[in-house]
Amino acid sequence: MGHFKAYIWLSCQADMDAMSWEDKFRQAKENGLHGVFLSKSASNEIISAAKKAGLEAHTWLMIMCRPDVFREIDKPEWFMVN
Repeated sequence: MGHFKAYIWLSCQADMDAMSWEDKFRQAKENGLHGVFLSKSASNEIISAAKKAGLEAHTWLMIMCRPDVFREIDKPEWFMVN
């Protein structure tokens, strides 16, 4: 069986301090995760904490589940439904 990488999606809570993020990411790494997908609100501090723990860090932005945008550009068929 081939090797695969495990990631987790996270929304970034502004009420957590840097030490809390570092602890969360360290635990994630120790439990076998390779990286995190962070919401667009991730600060540089949060991204740095993930990298310090040895995780890959990627930010994400939801762009397909936006019916308002696709109606505005007159392309409702582009709208994605979860």
